[in-house]
Amino acid sequence: MLREEMLSQFRMLGEALSAVREDVSSMKPDLHAVKEDVAILKVAARSHTDAIRANTEAIQAVRTDIKNYSQRLEVVEAKVAS
Repeated sequence: MLREEMLSQFRMLGEALSAVREDVSSMKPDLHAVKEDVAILKVAARSHTDAIRANTEAIQAVRTDIKNYSQRLEVVEAKVAS
């Protein structure tokens, strides 16, 4: 009797493990696709980060130019006003 009960329990465990294996196997293609998507997103993020960095440097250069032009304009305005 105990033996039969144990065999029944092992059978149920085996069936449950088989179901888990099937679930994991069915998830593998999806996980592979997600992995590929993440790799693409990483490349895009790096690319955008580089572009943002370059644009930030360009903006800083333009700010400096505008500041210089503004200072020169103030000098010209002061001379014109006097």
